[in-house]
Amino acid sequence: MRKGLSIFLIFFSLVVCGFSQPAGTRLALPANVSEAKLDSKLMGHSMPYRVIVPAGYSKAAAKRYPVIYLLHGLTGHYPNWTTLGTLPKSAEAFNFIFVTPEGDNGWYNDSPTIANAKYESYIIQELIPEIDAKYRTINDRTGRAIAGLSMGGYGTFDAIERYPNLFAAAMPVCGGGDTSKAAMIAHLPIWIFHGAEDPAVNPVYSLYMFQALTRAGAHPGFTQYPEVGHFSWLGAYSDPLMMEWLFRQHK
Repeated sequence: MRKGLSIFLIFFSLVVCGFSQPAGTRLALPANVSEAKLDSKLMGHSMPYRVIVPAGYSKAAAKRYPVIYLLHGLTGHYPNWTTLGTLPKSAEAFNFIFVTPEGDNGWYNDSPTIANAKYESYIIQELIPEIDAKYRTINDRTGRAIAGLSMGGYGTFDAIERYPNLFAAAMPVCGGGDTSKAAMIAHLPIWIFHGAEDPAVNPVYSLYMFQALTRAGAHPGFTQYPEVGHFSWLGAYSDPLMMEWLFRQHK
């Protein structure tokens, strides 16, 4: 089970960070992968997203599933994730629903108001009820986790700081957040990951968040990989200890 999930997450990470098929090609989506668009009233435009459900998922069944919202990196723009079509065979290894929204403008913004916002972390509060209405989800905070890499790592911090009671856990990878808001999310299980040699996002930004959370009374996880650059999500999302930790947040 762990091996299959690790393989899935490694390739999934590559997809959401922007690896794609050659121009003009597109793989058919498997039965357990769907795509749709959220028409955002807050942002005034639509946002594509894809959903992967576990093998054997049935909306008619009584079972409900936790959800991971995964925020892509800077070059993950839709529809450049067509290789996603090859991955759901690995989905038998986990019982999460994965939701991958596509933020055209990014995931984080220092604007305090929606009127001045250029980025899409605001949309998360609209996407969650749409997913809960369409799928057999555990439709409260105990059934939701959020993760993100690079720009999505920033977006993960941004989303939980804006909406500190929406998620059961957060896994920001090679990102950063607003240290002045650490006390607002000190109750939330968080595991931070970064590469020590990251040339794109200085690992000190993750360290600052770890220190601020600790000072606020939180007990976050912090993993900094030695001799690793920007692709630290490859290690983070294949770490079996991280997955065991994540599973425990939903019990």
